[in-house]
Amino acid sequence: MGKVGRIALTFVVVLGAAALIAWAASYVSPLTPRASEEWSRGRVIGTSSVNRPVALCPAPPGGVYLVWSNADDRLELARIDPSGRVVFDQVLAVSEKGRDPQLRVDGAGRLHLLWREEGDGSIRYVLLDPEGGVLQGPQTLSETMDGRPSAPRLIQDAVGDFHALWVDADGVQWALIEPDGGVMARQTLFAVDATTIAAQMDRDGYLHLAWQRASGANKQSIEYAVFVPETGDLAGPERLAEVFLRMGQRVDGPTLGLDLDTAYVLWVVEDLREISSEAQYAYFLIGLPQERRVETIQLERGRDPTGVAPLEGQRSPLLVALSEVARSESGRMEPQIALLALVRDQMPDFRIVGPSEARSIDVLSLLALGPGGGVAWAADPGWSPILGAETEHIVTASDRPSLRPTIAADAYFDLHLAWLEPGGFGRYRVVYASTASGVKQAYNAITPWDLADQFFSLLMRLSLVALAIGPMTILWALLPLTALAFYYLVSSEEDLRARGPRLMLGGVLLLEVVLTFIFPPHGQPMGPAFRWGVPAGAAVVAGAVTVLFVRRREGNALFLAFFVFTAIDMLLQLLLYFAVFGLN
Repeated sequence: MGKVGRIALTFVVVLGAAALIAWAASYVSPLTPRASEEWSRGRVIGTSSVNRPVALCPAPPGGVYLVWSNADDRLELARIDPSGRVVFDQVLAVSEKGRDPQLRVDGAGRLHLLWREEGDGSIRYVLLDPEGGVLQGPQTLSETMDGRPSAPRLIQDAVGDFHALWVDADGVQWALIEPDGGVMARQTLFAVDATTIAAQMDRDGYLHLAWQRASGANKQSIEYAVFVPETGDLAGPERLAEVFLRMGQRVDGPTLGLDLDTAYVLWVVEDLREISSEAQYAYFLIGLPQERRVETIQLERGRDPTGVAPLEGQRSPLLVALSEVARSESGRMEPQIALLALVRDQMPDFRIVGPSEARSIDVLSLLALGPGGGVAWAADPGWSPILGAETEHIVTASDRPSLRPTIAADAYFDLHLAWLEPGGFGRYRVVYASTASGVKQAYNAITPWDLADQFFSLLMRLSLVALAIGPMTILWALLPLTALAFYYLVSSEEDLRARGPRLMLGGVLLLEVVLTFIFPPHGQPMGPAFRWGVPAGAAVVAGAVTVLFVRRREGNALFLAFFVFTAIDMLLQLLLYFAVFGLN
């Protein structure tokens, strides 16, 4: 190859390397890291313009539906099958600026969608076919939101009717919607100035309601009530808690969950000045809200909980999804999605397991069984016999903040999660993950990007190891090199064929080895075999290479031999410590 060919080849290689680096820097993987073996990785499904929860609803044959407000402020619907494949993803032509969607699927597979329209402040409802086509509507249920950014609620009862709840200028509103989409009844339940509402239906058909309202200067009240749709009876409201807010604080919520005999009302106090938060909940036996107790959620593995979302249904224990600040895959502290269980004033250890594994687990009590025989979680309120049980089950390990989780369980009792991650200015990535075996198999499969990402990550981490060479050179080599330089200034001898330079080289190298024993690269406790074996082994290898180098080289090689030994000894030790302890 001539000179021109070599220049051209060099140019192509450099250009290709630059293009590869630019691609790697700009490419964002559609998969997010996981912290739990029981879950799939998260997969980005779409983009949202608002930091509001995604509507997540299991599909009857398997898989899930998701609805969110997309980057153009339109409502977008996606269907994901049991293998994690996106069957379809389409923008719904039913709203101009839809917010806070609520989605339910009836026995015929039709989709019932309720949302808040940001533009005119109305509450709207539409009936869709399984592919997202409009069957009836949209209908306007309320036009008097009066600027309240409150999410409506849509609940399906045992006979297949749907209950829509929201708050507007007139108070807490309720509408009964039949399966064919017709509004059968509507009523103002409570004439209170509420700002947000939460609702759950128990097995007896009672609607449990909770809301937040201002009760004075810098005071927010959390209130609870019960509505019986069959008879129209009302009970309450009962004030569960009064939250006193300092400047810069706000209350997010409430949300509401049920287990077999207990109601839980949860809320979060966010401090926007301190960038911190605290999650609290009131619990009481169903029917006895006056005997409530208020507790604070105590996290063990993370801090600053937000976005508390209980699993719908009436199961024990109550499983709650939330976002808490925990360690990411790269070691950074970022908000991650986590699960915890509530049993009144306790947060028992639990473990997420699959249907096949459930049959071999000996659980003493509170075994949560699904219709398909699978087990989503199990817990003992005192001591858990389950191997690997934990109080907090952290799902994600993303370097991006994971926010606003929504949790659902399907007919086979697989769990599904959807959440948001920042995806640019004013944009959020909509992410989905599941415990379903098909989704785990698809999303956890190794991709070319995973291999490339691991390769470049390793190069980056190795480059950081090079930064440790400077401090270790000062600790290990500065004193021996100073002694060697002083010897040369006094004697002017550097020919290793002479006795004096050989003895001097051996002495300074021995001093360097002693210093490597005194100052290891890692300060944490370690086993004696590793603590003494690594510097000894590295010294033997470096010494052997130095002897071979000196024998093949004639003349003045005193300093060159010293640098050969030092470079090999230092590099071997740093790489071995890096392989065991990482960048710590």
